[in-house]
Amino acid sequence: MIMGGVLGPLTTLVFASFAVFDVFALAAAPPADAPECPSPAQLGQALNVLVPGLAPSPATATPLPLASGLRLGMETSPEGDVRVDLTDALGEIVLHRVLPAPPRGRAPDCPALAETIALIVDRYLHDVGYEAPPLPPPAPKPAPVEAPAPPPPTEVAIAATPTPAEHGAERPTLLWRLGLAAVARRGDVGGLDGDGDLALGVEATGSGARLGGRLSVGFAPPAEARWSAQNATLRRLPVRLGGYLRFAAGPGQLEPGVGLGADLLFVAAQGPGTAGGVHTSVSGDVALGYALALPGPLYVRLLSRAALAVPYSFRTLAGTQVWGTPRAYAEGGVELGFAFP
Repeated sequence: MIMGGVLGPLTTLVFASFAVFDVFALAAAPPADAPECPSPAQLGQALNVLVPGLAPSPATATPLPLASGLRLGMETSPEGDVRVDLTDALGEIVLHRVLPAPPRGRAPDCPALAETIALIVDRYLHDVGYEAPPLPPPAPKPAPVEAPAPPPPTEVAIAATPTPAEHGAERPTLLWRLGLAAVARRGDVGGLDGDGDLALGVEATGSGARLGGRLSVGFAPPAEARWSAQNATLRRLPVRLGGYLRFAAGPGQLEPGVGLGADLLFVAAQGPGTAGGVHTSVSGDVALGYALALPGPLYVRLLSRAALAVPYSFRTLAGTQVWGTPRAYAEGGVELGFAFP
């Protein structure tokens, strides 16, 4: 009766102790579906930071297949200790480490634990002279896409619209004339005189009134004078520059104009008390010409002009006038030559 009373409470105490032990055991063991600490991704990332290209990226499960046939295994014991095993290509363990569990009441720091394991593996590889495999070459940069060239601008031909004044008008050009002229002169003194000229002219072509110009240089036959035992010779070289307007008239063109001229007088005297010299007689005139084109480049021009001049008078020592040039005179002549553009 006494044993039965003692065994009952003792049995209850024993069952209670087992229940408490099971509770603590369940509390110490990690849940079956608890995540690995560190995770394979954390462990692979820590390894590649120290030895680039050592672990696969991303790592999804342990043991991790490493370069050169190595494999890194990791297990966590019910007490929280972490066992690390590094095996070679033949499956032999070349590195074994056990990392103690964190102190009671402190949760493990998974990234820090992954860095610790990576340092252990890196030190081992350094001791055995392991060389990291070369990294794959970076992917080539895509070639820049060139923007398509803009289409060429459309050319629009714009025809110039001539002004009303240009309708039917010819573009003016220059026409040159080179000719020889024979000229006769009649003045208020001295009777009839004449000279031969070399003339160069230029004028604008086209319809309507056009400007023209003419330069001539001539030579007159010498004139002789005698008195007492003396004589003198007068040579005249006429020079003239004139301008004119040309108008179409019949088969040719009419050329009214004006001009300036000068007679260069070369006087040579022989005898006592005489001397030679060069004198000038300046003149101004109004002129009228008519030019007619001949076959080919030839042309013929009729010339006429009336002039006023500063006369020159040659006198002896006694004051007697031997000859003089006219104060007013008229000229007429014919010019023959050829025209060219």
